[in-house]
Amino acid sequence: NMSSHHDKKRQKMVQVGPNPKNNQSHQIPVSLGKPSLRRRLEAYYSLISPEAIKNTSEWHKKFDQIYVKFGGNFDGERRLSTKLAKKYGGAVRLLTVEEVWGCR
Repeated sequence: NMSSHHDKKRQKMVQVGPNPKNNQSHQIPVSLGKPSLRRRLEAYYSLISPEAIKNTSEWHKKFDQIYVKFGGNFDGERRLSTKLAKKYGGAVRLLTVEEVWGCR
């Protein structure tokens, strides 16, 4: 049932790391919800462009704009991942819900 794939409450935990705060790997819940995308983007930017998330209030405003444009659905996340790969290169890719859930 494809409609179950669009349930924002459905999530999987993925291991990412290391966490710069305590030098241990940490888990990020992966779902189509806003907190999940924010945490995945912060993990991505911490590797690719840490200065992009350095100013917390500016980052939160920018993230709200990103979520409106790309968040909450598989297609939007795929477009965001492609856009970031074009800007920063493909060595590190934004983890998408579609990849984790295997919904391709």
